[in-house]
Amino acid sequence: MGLGSRLAERRRQMNMTQRELAMKVGISRPHLANIEAGRKISGLRIAKKLAKELNTTIDDLFGDDVPKDDKK
Repeated sequence: MGLGSRLAERRRQMNMTQRELAMKVGISRPHLANIEAGRKISGLRIAKKLAKELNTTIDDLFGDDVPKDDKK
């Protein structure tokens, strides 16, 4: 499951529409729809706001989508 799917699932669990969440985060509904559809990637500032409004963490939203740095 990718970021968009997890985001949409959590938004529905919180009984929010795309419009409501987008307004709380300060982005347009189409922008949120594009993030949920996987056509856009959320920046850190917006990811923090999304996580806060959805009462979750950035790690939970991004899950395994964040590339691991194998160089050590």
